[in-house]
Amino acid sequence: MRAIDLYSGIGGWTVGLNRAGIEVVAAYEKWQPAIDTYNANNGHEITSIDIRSLELDLLPKNIDVVVGSPPCTQFSLSNRGGSGDLADGMVDIRKFLEIVDALRPSFWVMENVPRVEKILKTALFSDSGSLREFAHLFPNGADNIRSLNLAEYGLPQKRKRCLAGNFPLELLLEYSQHCPERTLGCVMDALNQEQPQDPVYGIGLDRRELTDHKAELAMTEEEVRLNAQAKCRHPVYNAMSFPDILAKPARTVTATCTKVSRESIVIESGANMQNYRRLTIRERLCLQSFPISFQLFAKGYSQKIKMAGNALPPLIAYYVACAIRGTEAKDLRHPDQLERLPVLPSELANCSKPEGRTTRYPEGRRFRGTIPNLHFKSGIRFEIQNSGKITGGPSWAMTFTYGTPSNIKHLSLDKGTFSIFQKMDCYHVVEPSLQEEMDGLRSALQHYSPKTLQETWSRRSKNILTPFTIVDAIDAAIPPIIDTMNGIENLVIAELRAFLLKRLKLRQNSDLKSVGLNDTKLQTYGPNILVGVLLGCQINELVLGTKRAILHRPQSFALVAAE
Repeated sequence: MRAIDLYSGIGGWTVGLNRAGIEVVAAYEKWQPAIDTYNANNGHEITSIDIRSLELDLLPKNIDVVVGSPPCTQFSLSNRGGSGDLADGMVDIRKFLEIVDALRPSFWVMENVPRVEKILKTALFSDSGSLREFAHLFPNGADNIRSLNLAEYGLPQKRKRCLAGNFPLELLLEYSQHCPERTLGCVMDALNQEQPQDPVYGIGLDRRELTDHKAELAMTEEEVRLNAQAKCRHPVYNAMSFPDILAKPARTVTATCTKVSRESIVIESGANMQNYRRLTIRERLCLQSFPISFQLFAKGYSQKIKMAGNALPPLIAYYVACAIRGTEAKDLRHPDQLERLPVLPSELANCSKPEGRTTRYPEGRRFRGTIPNLHFKSGIRFEIQNSGKITGGPSWAMTFTYGTPSNIKHLSLDKGTFSIFQKMDCYHVVEPSLQEEMDGLRSALQHYSPKTLQETWSRRSKNILTPFTIVDAIDAAIPPIIDTMNGIENLVIAELRAFLLKRLKLRQNSDLKSVGLNDTKLQTYGPNILVGVLLGCQINELVLGTKRAILHRPQSFALVAAE
């Protein structure tokens, strides 16, 4: 069978199809590093072209299979929170379908992010769909557009992808019941052996031949804090594990991530497993099921991360090809059971040096640190934030954010708010403990100034007092104040509810539910929210405020929390 690979990238489709005995006779890609990598690993020259401008009469004839992965950037939810240019993304999907329509292969498969499943079904099969003229390419209609978790096919990561086309989908689904499970730990163990082993294909290499497996420097304490916060206490998204769990398939390998981003996969490392690091390029490639013999040819480390994250995993391409060839599930042979094993290309790629540490940040570097004891899930939280503005001097504040992900709101922690609480019965119970903890905070942070804190955060000066020092000091002050509320929880919740209704200008209890502060939240977290408000008002006035107290202009933080 003869196939072509559209939007081929580094060749994930080609590697998988070739392993199953389907010959890829032509491939098309426009990014030069990906082209160089494809050519070096796949034994034939790729066509360098922007497929949008590809003339249909230049395509090869007698093609049995068309596969490809149009760019997913505009459709990905990780791109600006899902706000990519969908119309631009649809240009490539339309071009892909035009090529399929022109060649009329026996089988074809398009891969993309899960979001495309709904987009495709609407565009193809609704009365006003923009792709209705291609509906005839789907003999089984919308049934052959399906999002799959590729971990069910032995991929060592939970990578969900949409497959659409004319191919034996039901047979592919049956394969998932016969594939071995592989985990992140499987990849780590395989590569850490004296003779590194491929976790999917079973081949071994001399360690001197294993390229792009140099580990980054261990994360700094600051990087660990920021990374853990992004994963465990994200303002909007659900919590995830930190570090990543070796006994499970890894999370999705992405094309872009930093040492402090939510998307990065972080593992324990070092002699006592007390350090943390991101994955090596080789570990990412193995999670993507590329053979350990596969070489990446690029100018630098970040390009190789992009290559690995954008690629289609060859393992799913192999099983798709087996389904196309009609292999019954009982006769399925996994890649490590094949006689012909992957081999090293004639040229080994240079090992790219991992990125070093950043020694200096922009003067207005932003900070946003959630206080652990004041993080209540569903976006309700207290944080320490800075304005990121240098003109007029940097500003820092403790903030309270609530609401829903689509409607984030902020409560001013200022003198006005504090004066309301001072009139409540519960305040007089907690006042002694509150003032005692505030005395401790003032003492601990007496050498603080917004200017020196900003200079420390942007690495323009060295100081033992960092933004996380303030976060930790506030966090430690909370439990002793909470302890004073034993026996008056109902009073606290009742008065807090009355305060919120008044301060948020709501009319009745049901209105609290609309801003994420329902009865369940108040029953569970009421005392902590009360303490957070009291501490925040005091912190902003007596510790962070100085002569330019930002509590008098709280709206300056509305945009910060919404980002």
